[in-house]
This record gives sequence, C-alpha cells and structure tokens, in this order.
Amino acid sequence: MIRPAAIVVLLVCAGCDKTMPSAPAPTSPTPTAPSVNQLPLIVVDTVAPALGIRDVTTFTFRVDVRDPDGDQVALTVSGCSFATDSPIVLENGSANLSFTAARRCGSSLALKATDAKGAVTRATVPFEATDLNDSFRLVIGDGFYSQPYFYVTLTQTGSMVTGTIRDQRDHQGTTDPGTPGTIDAEGRFRLRFKISSEDDLTVTGQVISGGRDLFSDVTIATGTVTGAAFRGRAFKLWHEAQY
Repeated sequence: MIRPAAIVVLLVCAGCDKTMPSAPAPTSPTPTAPSVNQLPLIVVDTVAPALGIRDVTTFTFRVDVRDPDGDQVALTVSGCSFATDSPIVLENGSANLSFTAARRCGSSLALKATDAKGAVTRATVPFEATDLNDSFRLVIGDGFYSQPYFYVTLTQTGSMVTGTIRDQRDHQGTTDPGTPGTIDAEGRFRLRFKISSEDDLTVTGQVISGGRDLFSDVTIATGTVTGAAFRGRAFKLWHEAQY
C-alpha cells in the first residue's frame, strides 16, 4: 500500500509539470503623426479704379489675411510707391491700401504673408495704369482712316500735358505754351494746340484704354473738339500698330 504522505508528494510534483501563464508584454504608446503647418491665406479685393493715370490716380484695394492654424501672420508689400517688403499693419487680419503708379513701377504689386512657423504665401495684385507719354494719331471722326487726322506726340508730367502736332499738309504746331494741357485722376483731359496757318485746335476727352498692340490699332481716348473749325465734332486718339 502507498502511504498517504507519498500521495501528497506526488500531487505536488504533478502540479510542477503544468505551464504557468506568462505576464503580458508591456505595450509602447502609438506614435502621433506631427501636425502639418498650413499656409496662410491672402484674399485681395479688386483694385479700384479699373483704369488709372500714372502719377495722378490713387488706386485702392482691401486685403484680408487668415491662417488655418490660427497662427499670427505678418504681411508685406512690394512695388510702386512701396519699398521692397514694406510691412503692412493689419487690424483683425485686414488692411486697406492705397498707392499711385509711377511710370516705371510695372502693373502689379507683390504681397507676402508669413506665419509664425515660417510658412509663406505670395500673391500678385494687378492693376491697369496708363499715361499720355507717346505718339498718337488724332482723328476727327470715328474710324482710324477718318479725315481730317493729325499726328501728335505728347509728354505727360504729373497732371500737365505738352506736345507737338502735325497735320496732313505737314503744318506743325505745339500745345499752347500759355495754357498747357491737363489730365485728371479719372483720365479726363483738355489739350489746346496752336498750328501754323490754321486755327487753334482744342480737344476735350477721356482716356478709355491703356492698351498697346503691336499688330492692331487701339483707341486710347475719345472726346469732342471744343474749339476752332471742327467745333462739336467727335475725335478719337489712336495708338497705331507697329507692324
């Protein structure tokens, strides 16, 4: 017979053969993807007026700046009457800007928005400006080939316009030295020419386009003759095609 004490020993040893459950391995936290810094946004209203006169017209526009991440944004402007990267003071993310277009300042401004993390957004602000510094065909009538017609070469300095004129018979003249021509911010102008052997020719008109085209004649201004033999007749100022 097996003694009871031996039975106890066998039971204990049998328990030793069973596999003990292992402790769970520690888990590492899931890495979080770094947030992406979004670019700031620039929204620009249309520049007004649609067409202006260089050195005379004041252009205006509104700019709004927002950052999708809520970061602080600095805004600068370059071009025309602004030095390169001139800072713009924003009020609640917005600013109203005004400028005049000098003859050589191009046809756009450059905006740059930089957020606190260094993200940069750029935008271009186009505008259309023109002047009367050029040679033109002044036609009494509606069409380019209407007659009579004259050739004029004009020089605009600020709001003052001077120049020369030549008719179809090669009579020469100039703007009246005593009464120089004028042009205002809206493009309204008045020119009085004194032509040898003819009556004075005075025209009052409105600039309607700043366009130049190498291959097509472009109407730059329209108006009415207000003095001399052609009083009351319509005229057009044409920029001739170069080819």
